[in-house]
Amino acid sequence: YRIEDIFVTLFYTMAYFIYKITINSCLKYKIDTVLLTGGVSSNKIMREYLKTKLGKENIIAFFPKRGLCTDNGIGIAYIGKEK
Repeated sequence: YRIEDIFVTLFYTMAYFIYKITINSCLKYKIDTVLLTGGVSSNKIMREYLKTKLGKENIIAFFPKRGLCTDNGIGIAYIGKEK
């Protein structure tokens, strides 16, 4: 397999699971608007997938600007190093 295909498959798989968790929560709690943040939400493939799939369920998905979608991995690594 080409590395590009592996990564695209990985992103779609992660987006699918995030979609399932989000849609189940929205249906359970009668939510029609969500804000998706964090490092994962900066990925173009995942953003489009989630926006489209949630939109088909009449759920509006908002995403911050990509520059604001940061991961806390560096912060966690730093805290681990200091401890």
